[in-house]
Amino acid sequence: MTVTDLPSALNDTRRFCEAVSNRKLCVFLDYDGTLSPIVETPDDAMMSPETRNVVERLAKKHPTAIVSGRSVEKVQGFVQLNGLCYAGSHGFDIRTPNGDIGYRVADNFLPSLQAAFARLQEATRHVAGVYVESNKYALSVHYRKCKQENAEEVHRIVAETMHAFLDLRLTYGKKVIEVRPNLKWDKGKAVEYLLEALKLNSSEVVPIYIGDDQTDEDAFRVLKLRNGVGILVLGEEGLRPTEASFVLRDVDEVKAFLSGLEAKA
Repeated sequence: MTVTDLPSALNDTRRFCEAVSNRKLCVFLDYDGTLSPIVETPDDAMMSPETRNVVERLAKKHPTAIVSGRSVEKVQGFVQLNGLCYAGSHGFDIRTPNGDIGYRVADNFLPSLQAAFARLQEATRHVAGVYVESNKYALSVHYRKCKQENAEEVHRIVAETMHAFLDLRLTYGKKVIEVRPNLKWDKGKAVEYLLEALKLNSSEVVPIYIGDDQTDEDAFRVLKLRNGVGILVLGEEGLRPTEASFVLRDVDEVKAFLSGLEAKA
């Protein structure tokens, strides 16, 4: 299904209410492009105080988790809220609200990730606008600030550099190339883990996942199999297939939707 076929989670309240059917809610939220706007410099991706207040109120009524490609430490620093679960590095590092480590499977990959980080920094140094970010259990090669004609070169450099790292794999997002451990683990697996760990794996619970990127499709796919609700944030996205059930236009609509969800609880 493409995004043009999907109803708005904010405006089509009848369909959304039918989807949740008065069940208990739990909420999973991507960060970049969902709670904060996509920005040219990743370190500037700040959520608004208003959005933070909405998420804080929501988490007091419903189990809430942030699921991000950023490291847990980075996304916690952005969100600045206790009482939430955090799944960083695309779900490879999961922390529960009391700070315990819930799941951390990729420690054996840290040497390869650190070596790949150094190699990628060196290999892309001559390309203006490239920023290689370490997110502990994942790396992100950002090229949003590059000239358009250099994007293909960035992809070529990253692919050639990563040939030496057979235990790592590449995935692709919005003007970013992600490097992750070559394991069958992703944001969808992280959502499944949290549902089990928090004892929310029940027909009486409807999980809601809101995200904007290709990496969020794994979570949308999981929720579709569990009668959950996936909501795609369109942002700058063009037409593409999606496993989501609803859409929101941008981060402002996400804030409005979450505010309404909290008020109805």
